[in-house]
Amino acid sequence: MIFISAIVAIVPMLIYLLLIWQFDRYDREPISLVLLNYFWGAVGAIFLSYIGSNYLLKFIGIFVQNPQTLDYSQTFIAAPLVEE
Repeated sequence: MIFISAIVAIVPMLIYLLLIWQFDRYDREPISLVLLNYFWGAVGAIFLSYIGSNYLLKFIGIFVQNPQTLDYSQTFIAAPLVEE
C-alpha cells in the first residue's frame, strides 16, 4: 500500500517537473541537477524534519510530564518550529 501511495505521489510531480523544465527556453539546467534537487527536497526535508521533531519533543519532555500535554506541545510548539 505504501508503494502504491509513493507512486501516486511521485509520478504526477515528476510530470509537472518535466513540463516546467521544458518551458525554460534560455537557461535550462541539466535534468540530472533538477531531479537531484527534487529528490533532495522530498527525502532530505522528511529526514531532517523527523530528526528535528524527535529532538525537540525529547527536550520538551524534560519539562512536561503529562502525556496529553506533551502531545499538545508537539502539535502546537514542535511542529511549527520544525516545519518553518
